[in-house]
Amino acid sequence: MEKKLMKWFQLAEKWGAVMLIDEADVFLEKRVTSDLKRNSLVSVFLRCVEYYRGVLFLTTNRVGQFHDAFMSRIHVVIHYKSLTPQDRKKIWRQFFKKLSSERTDFRITRRAQDYVLEDKDITSMPWNGREIRNAFQTAFALADFRFMQIEDKDENDVPTLDQEDFEEVCNMMIKFKDYLKDLHGKDEDE
Repeated sequence: MEKKLMKWFQLAEKWGAVMLIDEADVFLEKRVTSDLKRNSLVSVFLRCVEYYRGVLFLTTNRVGQFHDAFMSRIHVVIHYKSLTPQDRKKIWRQFFKKLSSERTDFRITRRAQDYVLEDKDITSMPWNGREIRNAFQTAFALADFRFMQIEDKDENDVPTLDQEDFEEVCNMMIKFKDYLKDLHGKDEDE
């Protein structure tokens, strides 16, 4: 892995490429005495970053776990704030609009839209964009599966995305987030 890492940096520099390392947490975390292999990887990464003469983007959700040595090597930090309720509504609406335009054979009930856009339990959840996308896709899959299970379909019947599909997905998400909070004593944003 260390040789590959050095090779990627060398190629990016040679080509004048902008380099992106998504989910760079493993390289950025503080070293621990019990994991010599990862410590070695962090050391190699630190050296690569130190001598790299190009543009490098690193993404992470775990800023609190950064190794202190990285702070002096980072030139610009871009912090993305958590989505506001209005931001989340906009994302939900975009997914409804996209589904309506791409799948004219699929019906979306007003109840489904009102549920995710107006229900206090849902609008107060600190969803990120990926979670909204995943919830939407899962609700869509549930509706499609439910439709496929109907044996006596009329030719005018179409799959219908309804409130119950989102309720099922959102309730699972709420339970999982509560479980994680109990397990770790804090939520993702902390």
